[in-house]
Amino acid sequence: MKKQYKYLAICFVIWTAFGLTSCGAAQYGEGNAQQDMTPEGYITQVSELLQAAESYTGKLEVTTKTASESYRTTADISKINNPLKAQMEERYVYGDTRLITEIYMEEVDDIVNLYRQYEGLWTAISLPKSEALKSMRFFDVGVNIQILLQKGTNWKEVERNAQEIVLSGTIPAEAVYDVIHETNLLQLSGINGISKTYFSGAEDLNITLTLNQANIVPLTCKMELSQIQQVVTNNILKELQVSDDGFLLQTYDIQMEVLHINQVPNIEIPKEARNAVNYEQAIMDMNKSDGQAQSKVTIS
Repeated sequence: MKKQYKYLAICFVIWTAFGLTSCGAAQYGEGNAQQDMTPEGYITQVSELLQAAESYTGKLEVTTKTASESYRTTADISKINNPLKAQMEERYVYGDTRLITEIYMEEVDDIVNLYRQYEGLWTAISLPKSEALKSMRFFDVGVNIQILLQKGTNWKEVERNAQEIVLSGTIPAEAVYDVIHETNLLQLSGINGISKTYFSGAEDLNITLTLNQANIVPLTCKMELSQIQQVVTNNILKELQVSDDGFLLQTYDIQMEVLHINQVPNIEIPKEARNAVNYEQAIMDMNKSDGQAQSKVTIS
């Protein structure tokens, strides 16, 4: 049992210590991959297509393995950029454990209502748009792929067939912290918002980008982050003077896909979500009511 929960225990130490710290679109909303471009040309074309997209659908898959354990998280996302509206379904698998979380977002007057369903219970909260976008960044594959393409260097074409073009690139070691900080791709390990000093010793990060020859999308971006997480985990545990007990992360694979662009007509918020209790608003209303009552008592 001790080995079975070793990885979760180390993640818990980290969470505790750090406070849990459409221009250029084609007729169908996709792109058109030009032939015989340089790798940098394809990267620019993909970046411009994603940046101009008014909406997209995508998938995220994260697989984590140690010597004795494995975890898998998958998610589907649909997103409309302006006004913001999003739908995400996250599926987490660990041994016999299966967890499904649904998340919906809807922007109303620069405030985003966020609805979450976990084990049949719906909750709601209202956030400024910037905070809402930050909370969903881990799942926001369209934006995260853009960040990786912006930070990537040394792009090369490694394969081409009738359907696909495969490119490889590198995130330089000095840019790894910025990439992880901006994408939240180590969110599952609780490694968000920590100091850059903990990334000391991180190496270059390799990226593989596969795009459709005809329409650019669907496109897939793959990364392997085990070395980065191992370095950060070791640095944190060393500072906390906590033994890693031989902890070795073998795999932290991430695959992000953009399936369709500009083909999300609308996202319907479930009735159960709209009826969820907004606990934050309820507390604010309660405090406001108590303040008014106290004011009347003082005046009388």
